Amino acid sequence: MYITCKCLNVSIKTRGNQLGDFTQEIHDFERADPFFQQNLATATELEGISKEQSGLVEGRNVGSWVVNRCLNCSVYTHAVHREHGAALVVINTNMVMSSDEIEKLKTSPNYSSIFRVVIDHGLDDGDLLEAPTKYSVSQLSSNLQLALTNLQQQLEQVVHRKAAETEEKIRTLTAEQHQLLEQFREQAHTEHRLLARIICDQQKKQINKRCKFQCSND
Repeated sequence: MYITCKCLNVSIKTRGNQLGDFTQEIHDFERADPFFQQNLATATELEGISKEQSGLVEGRNVGSWVVNRCLNCSVYTHAVHREHGAALVVINTNMVMSSDEIEKLKTSPNYSSIFRVVIDHGLDDGDLLEAPTKYSVSQLSSNLQLALTNLQQQLEQVVHRKAAETEEKIRTLTAEQHQLLEQFREQAHTEHRLLARIICDQQKKQINKRCKFQCSND
């Protein structure tokens, strides 16, 4: 089973096709947390949990659990038991489980093939883009610094890779266009010679015809 949050950032994969009932006893203060107020199930035969953009995932300690929430789509995704780890993972069943719906998200115009998540382009990004520059590095938490650094590195890598690919395409296309130009030029000159030859041959025929006419009169 493949389960994702609503922006495809956090995905959970299990070997089985069924989720287990969540029957674990939890404390009242844990139950009061927003995550434990969701529809929950346990991940049986967990294969793995992946985060496309880990900097966009908030992890909080709630009693015996580490609760995860995707900041990009604001979905509480899962909680991992601090003692049992991957052996006890609780999943929010309101996440996306339909393969058709997941495919729709991947083909959505808001899906970023660069960062591999769905991005809400309706957000006003003016203040968001300026915000990090208003603070010195020392004022940012280490987690935020790491998240911004990773995001910046991804940006630089994909732009560099795309630029290299584009330059290679330009070089290839330029070489192909030069070759096509040479072929066109050669064809044009060949056709010109053929047509010019017809005209010249016609001139020769007329001259020969006059010569024959004059000789016959003599």
